[in-house]
Amino acid sequence: MPSCCAVNCTSSAVKGRRLFSVPCGEQNIERRKEWLHRIGRKGLEARAWRLCEDHFTDDQFEQMILKKTGVKKLKPYAVPSIFSHRIFPKKRGPPRDRSKKAVSGAREGGAEEDVDDEHDQQQDGQADAQADEPREAPLGALSDR
Repeated sequence: MPSCCAVNCTSSAVKGRRLFSVPCGEQNIERRKEWLHRIGRKGLEARAWRLCEDHFTDDQFEQMILKKTGVKKLKPYAVPSIFSHRIFPKKRGPPRDRSKKAVSGAREGGAEEDVDDEHDQQQDGQADAQADEPREAPLGALSDR
């Protein structure tokens, strides 16, 4: 099923959009060049290209035919003029620093404290408390007595 050849356009005949072929023939050389320039694509067979109705302003359609039949027909010298590829997306900035030092500093209002050091100090305190408690001897140690 044919679809629109415009960059970033996903319209197709299946989606209910009317598609128009790029003009061809000796009488349409200049108009064809203008269409191809506006489409801005390279490397494809332009003969098979089609543009959907979304790329044309309302004044480029035959209004009498549209009113009578409900079918959109382009005027003889219509040229596409609405393209989203002319709008460039915003570029993403560099990734944020997600190290533990940066995260800790952000939470505490800029204080540069390393989360790992705080965690290590807590672990050392627990190890000291456990060293003071009596521990059971391993099974092998009792059998030697």
